[in-house]
Amino acid sequence: MSDMQDRIDEFHRSGAEVFGISADSQHAAGVWAAAEGFAFPLLSDFSRVAMTAYGVKRDESDPYSVSRRALFVIDRSGKVVFADVPEGRGMPDADAALAKVREIAGG
Repeated sequence: MSDMQDRIDEFHRSGAEVFGISADSQHAAGVWAAAEGFAFPLLSDFSRVAMTAYGVKRDESDPYSVSRRALFVIDRSGKVVFADVPEGRGMPDADAALAKVREIAGG
């Protein structure tokens, strides 16, 4: 998420809203976001609904499983137009996501 924070102004200039989602509780996510200085909301998916819906839950059979690292760009109609879910502990590509956001914005 630090890559997103580093590029937050570029995402905003391209008309994008940025949100992070964590399996941590709402309180823990808030503490983490404050400690990291995130300039975007860090939402709690403590119930694992979002990670299950987006197919990024590490272990589908474990109700307490966490999410794989993932980055999605969702257009104004609600359609996922970009997804990066690296294998292992790799980090999603913020540059590729920004390129897609700029493409959608027409620039």
